[in-house]
Amino acid sequence: MTPEPQIIGHHIKFANTLIGTFKKACWHIPEIVGATALALVGIGMAGIGLYNYDKNDGDNREYKWVYTVVRSTDPRACKLKNPVYTQY
Repeated sequence: MTPEPQIIGHHIKFANTLIGTFKKACWHIPEIVGATALALVGIGMAGIGLYNYDKNDGDNREYKWVYTVVRSTDPRACKLKNPVYTQY
C-alpha cells in the first residue's frame, strides 16, 4: 500500500455558483478583483459627471476654438455666459 500524499496548508472549497466564483476570485487574485471594482466605480463616476456636464449646458464656454454666430431669436441666446463683453 502506498501512503496517501500529505496535504500541506489548507484547502478552501467554494460553491459552483456565481457567488462562489466571485469568492474564489477574491481568494486567488484579490488585486485583480479590487482593481476591477475600482475601475467600475471610476467609469460610473465619469458617466455621472458627463451626464451632469451635458445637463447643465456644459459646452457653453466664453472662449471657443471656433466662432459661433447666435441670433437673438435662438433659445440658446439667453443662456450665453457673456453675450457682450465690455471690459477686458
